[in-house]
Amino acid sequence: MESSNTSPSDSSANSTLGTIAPSNHQNSCWRGLRYRLRLSQRRIRMFPKPLRLIFIFCLGTGLIVSGIIMLVIPGPGILTILLGLSILSTEFLWAAGVMKWIGRHGKPWLIWINQCWRRMIEPQRVK
Repeated sequence: MESSNTSPSDSSANSTLGTIAPSNHQNSCWRGLRYRLRLSQRRIRMFPKPLRLIFIFCLGTGLIVSGIIMLVIPGPGILTILLGLSILSTEFLWAAGVMKWIGRHGKPWLIWINQCWRRMIEPQRVK
């Protein structure tokens, strides 16, 4: 990697070195993640449909069961259940419907949790 003695405000130096602005860097990270996810999805789709359905069902159900167990023991239970449902929703319409229902009915709860969180962390005003 090259280093340059020019100031960061010099736009010509930034363009010649190929530096990326922070907003573009964030987008490029998401593009790389989306690319890897699509690549793994294509690899999974190369399997015959019955094997693929069994694999997706076992993986999603395993995550849901482990998420239910994590509701009792310490761990990210709700997130694991949602991850299992999202994996199941790639192949099963009923799981996609459940995810859609959760998104529709969960949004007011998320707004309420966000408001409570902001009230809790905002500094106490001195009168």
